[in-house]
Amino acid sequence: MDGSGEQPRGGGPTSSEQIMKTGALLLQGMIAAVDTDSPREVFFRVAADMFADGNFNWGRVVALFYFASKLVLK
Repeated sequence: MDGSGEQPRGGGPTSSEQIMKTGALLLQGMIAAVDTDSPREVFFRVAADMFADGNFNWGRVVALFYFASKLVLK
């Protein structure tokens, strides 16, 4: 890729699209492994781990909300 922002020849996915797909698959696997009897405990444990280092930013907040939505839909 030459940095022009254009898709590579052949119409394949860009690296950011591939990262998003990989992340979604990993998240689906983690959600599938969650014990459905304790989703609240899982949510609070994930939230505590995400912010354990004391760094708060919008990316982490959005990720936590996304995780919560997937957990609820399970």
